[in-house]
Amino acid sequence: MNTYSPYSSVTENFTYPSPPTSASVTVFYDLGDTVVAAVTPTLVSGNTYSITINDDLLGAAGIYRLKWSCTISSSPFYSYTEFRVEDVYVTSSDFFSEFPEFDVPEFTSKFANIEKLARRIIDTYTGQDFQFIKNKTYKYDGNDRQKISLGQRLNSFSSVYLDESDYTDKVEIDFRTKYFLKLLQQYPYPDSRRDDLQPVIFTKNAIVYVTGDWGWISVPTQITEAAKLLIVDLFDDTRREHFRYGITKIEQGNNRLEFDKGIYNSTGNIDVDILLMDYIYWTMDYVY
Repeated sequence: MNTYSPYSSVTENFTYPSPPTSASVTVFYDLGDTVVAAVTPTLVSGNTYSITINDDLLGAAGIYRLKWSCTISSSPFYSYTEFRVEDVYVTSSDFFSEFPEFDVPEFTSKFANIEKLARRIIDTYTGQDFQFIKNKTYKYDGNDRQKISLGQRLNSFSSVYLDESDYTDKVEIDFRTKYFLKLLQQYPYPDSRRDDLQPVIFTKNAIVYVTGDWGWISVPTQITEAAKLLIVDLFDDTRREHFRYGITKIEQGNNRLEFDKGIYNSTGNIDVDILLMDYIYWTMDYVY
């Protein structure tokens, strides 16, 4: 699967199994949004066609799916391809500027793969990623409570619906975390403040649709610094000191290693763990 940076123009090719007629391609975002309605692709050569997607349509990180449709010998045909849009946590220029000892072909040739690996370690450890998803809709199940855990950071919302009802003016983002959507208390009259009123809730079995800008508008500095340290570790095995990776005891005779139990909740680098500490996403809920 090809990977591109956000807001980059993308050209994708597809080769039909036989000469097609009435060829078309539609581009979907992985939440189901249609990014490009059915258009006629451009013939490259033979049975190979291409589509170019404008950069302003690719502002959301995630998976994009292309449906290539046509008619072959009077029979309908379609197939899917995919590409990914995602931001890096540290650019090669920034990394090699800070660590010039690695600015040699041995390391520059594999930087992209190593940076991606460091990014996946950070995402797994923190329970979230640090991409930006612009103007997309997620849906959630009601829970009979005043708050819904969104599972990801919500920067701002343009609309919120509870099934068919518009709740845009009845909700707010929990400003302390931005990971929860909260219903505002609604009173039947402007001056009413009765204590016996039941609070409004996100009704169970209802579907809540939230449209807005999600994730991180820019990668936090701590995440970039953590990525740099992980890349250094992944590049240079000699930097992987035993105690950094939780080894508390070594017995050479029997080749026995003892690990600190905390290593199972670590990226493998204590310095990185500290940088990521404030970005670990915990899902807390009531216990019945």
